[in-house]
Amino acid sequence: MGNNNKKTQLSLFDRFEANGNLNQLSDTETNKHMSIRAITEAVEAAFLAKQQIKILDRRIQYLESQHDLQNHDGWMTLEQASQQLGKTVAAIRQKIKHKKQPMPEGIVWKQHSKFAPIYVNLRAFREHM
Repeated sequence: MGNNNKKTQLSLFDRFEANGNLNQLSDTETNKHMSIRAITEAVEAAFLAKQQIKILDRRIQYLESQHDLQNHDGWMTLEQASQQLGKTVAAIRQKIKHKKQPMPEGIVWKQHSKFAPIYVNLRAFREHM
């Protein structure tokens, strides 16, 4: 049975290639050919989409790296600010929350709630030093 099926497939494609015309094929053979063609086109479209995704992914990575380079003075976590400034986290926290002369909240630093992370605007921090 499997061998006959293979012969049918070969003869289908042989007849199609020889005649180059779908009108020569039966309705069943035409439907099979159209299904194969649709699957082939879908696979090609998926391959092209995958290639496009790879290109876009590389572009996103590039843009993110450029963004990181340009915004090194903006808002960042206290830990990131300590690395940028070469100071300890404790030293920066003490400076921004000093009891007598605290740095302006919302401009130099911000914290959503008591136990939330502290964010520092590096540019403003440097200006208020």
